[in-house]
Amino acid sequence: CIYWSETQEDWRTDGCVVKQSTITSTICHCNHLTAFGRDFATPPNTLDFGGLSFSDLVDNGAVLTTVIVALCLYSVMLLSSHYVNIYCYGLFFHTLLQLHHAVRLDDLQNGYLYRLIIWTSAARHAGTESTVTFKLVGDAANSDVRVVDIAEKVFTQGSQVTLTFSTAEQLGNVELLQLMHDNSGEGSRASWHVDRAAVEDVTTGKMSYFFCNEWLAADRGDGQVVKIFPVATEEDLRSFGFLFPASLRSNLIEEHLFLSVAFTPEGSTFTRSQRLGCCLSLLLVSMVSSAMW
Repeated sequence: CIYWSETQEDWRTDGCVVKQSTITSTICHCNHLTAFGRDFATPPNTLDFGGLSFSDLVDNGAVLTTVIVALCLYSVMLLSSHYVNIYCYGLFFHTLLQLHHAVRLDDLQNGYLYRLIIWTSAARHAGTESTVTFKLVGDAANSDVRVVDIAEKVFTQGSQVTLTFSTAEQLGNVELLQLMHDNSGEGSRASWHVDRAAVEDVTTGKMSYFFCNEWLAADRGDGQVVKIFPVATEEDLRSFGFLFPASLRSNLIEEHLFLSVAFTPEGSTFTRSQRLGCCLSLLLVSMVSSAMW
């Protein structure tokens, strides 16, 4: 039983005792009149580590086995983490070179520079080897139809392509993005699935986003290889459909302790070995807590 001390502004127990208590009610006897109530706490079991002996371990085979297996796995994974890091960083940069491309479409001698970033979907056969063209429509001016005419096939599955180009006039607020291709790729490499796109006005630094998620294909979707996408509004950028996928990967990989051991974000100062040590500590602390309560 506790009461509220108006002088010390705290809940105190002096002068109050529990006379009778059940699961649903508690009878308190206090020698003073004030606002009072009840509280409860679950006392932990006393762990006498000094009284334990090796002969008692036979009665706790499951606990002993769990600890030994956990320590063995930790040792093996810790020793191999160095080689895993080397392999993952090498694989990451190899993949980065394959999936991230920067293309300059002209000599950039005109007055205004723009960057168009196009993300190709990771869906099967999403990449294309057809020749891609695009056009931007702004509230002040329109860009010319620009052709991505390069020898390298950059619009591969899961790729991010940054196209830098210049215009004679400033486009103002970009309102529409027109994407198309000539369907010249062979077989499944003719179609193209665009995930999303963004336009950066290098002069002002303003970004405009486009949610595409469309097939530009003669044999898929609506059979069109020319699509016009409107710019995303502020409401679109705050929508669940945009924020949930954007945060899901980051939350799972960075904030889930056990998953982050396998999928450590590149460049993170919280290394794989440190994450592994935290996992072991969490497991052992959980076992001790279970024994105490």
